[in-house]
Amino acid sequence: MRKKIITTIVMIGMFLLVVANVSALTLQITPGSLTLNGEPNKKICSKLTIEYSFPNGLVEGRDTFGGSINISYPKSVTIPGDKGYEDVDVCVTAPEGLYHGALLYRTIQSGSVGIELNVWITVDTKPPHFEKDEPKEISAFSTVLIITTNENVDGNVIISEHDEIANPGKTLLGDLIDINAPNLEGKLKSVTIKKYYTIKQLNENSLDGDSLKLYYYSAGSWEELNSNVNKNAKYVNATVDHFSIFGIFGDSLEEPSKPVVVDDGDSTLSTTSLHAQWSSNSVGSDISEYMYAIGTSPESTNIVYWTSTTQTSVTETGLNLNVGTTYYFSVKAENDKGWSEVGVSDGIKIIKSGSKKSDGSGSSSSSSNSNNEESVYNTIEATGAEIIGGVINLGTSEGDENNKGGFLIIIPIILLILIALIVILSVKKSKKKVLSK
Repeated sequence: MRKKIITTIVMIGMFLLVVANVSALTLQITPGSLTLNGEPNKKICSKLTIEYSFPNGLVEGRDTFGGSINISYPKSVTIPGDKGYEDVDVCVTAPEGLYHGALLYRTIQSGSVGIELNVWITVDTKPPHFEKDEPKEISAFSTVLIITTNENVDGNVIISEHDEIANPGKTLLGDLIDINAPNLEGKLKSVTIKKYYTIKQLNENSLDGDSLKLYYYSAGSWEELNSNVNKNAKYVNATVDHFSIFGIFGDSLEEPSKPVVVDDGDSTLSTTSLHAQWSSNSVGSDISEYMYAIGTSPESTNIVYWTSTTQTSVTETGLNLNVGTTYYFSVKAENDKGWSEVGVSDGIKIIKSGSKKSDGSGSSSSSSNSNNEESVYNTIEATGAEIIGGVINLGTSEGDENNKGGFLIIIPIILLILIALIVILSVKKSKKKVLSK
């Protein structure tokens, strides 16, 4: 009976472990459907992005068209573990007609089939018919058009890739698309253009995703359209009333500026903690992370190795610092583009108790030859007074105006001492007179 219970518990545990591993895996394909329009017997292509959470995971593809059209796509795809996604091309060539089918990709892990997703595909190579005021979708080459005409009309809409031409001072994302429809000229009411892009294209061009805009080419120059970016579906869309050459352009990301790092001055008495703060500027994306380190030379990490933080200051405690040694903070910042140069503080020196902490204009110290004198000095220093050249200064070292307070305190003390001496001498004199009598 005991064996059965143990066996049951083990089996349940293994089942839960398998379920936990499977539930942690995710597979995503975008877009979820394709409508490919074009001329009969000419290749029409589009792109899919396959995202798989299993490092270096394998996915296998198949289609359901069964030879009715010529369709090409990668049958086996290994998703790079460092990216977690891969972009694939899907191309079809078909006689005139309307075709429906699906492309299916499934995960393969340890020889077993896991998750399977399908992408519905419509291939239309017939000259489309447009009904007045009824939107009709046309798509090819990662571009979707939603066309509305102001009258009934038949005619092909040809979407093709275009060679790159002079840009509008920004970076091109993906390919330029040339859209032509001679039969629809003068009959267009509106055209909504969705131009898809991939994560790979965005990363390879180091572009700021928020800056993406659709542009069209007209009379030898580029004109910016009022665009919207859909980051989840990965497309940029705009509405126009004409066809032309279109492209997505954006601003390049820049690494953060070299951090300016400031510590707590030229010196400190603490041998267990150090503090610093810093600042850095970022163009195109926010700073996502800082790394700081502490060492006995600029950019060294022999005291505190590179440590991650999202803050712009740090107090590092629990240290074992040496008197007489100078320590340096090193800081670097990261955004979507990458890491900045390393910024370094000007160094802070550990001084022993009884030394004057430098205010940045230089350093000085007072010392004594006897343990008793040093003890007295330390006791006085604990009260907040400074010892300079053997003179007790009860004021501050921030300027003459502040030091006046020290003198105002010393004068009454001196007067009290003089009064006390006078009283003592007077008492002694009186006693002598009494004795003489």
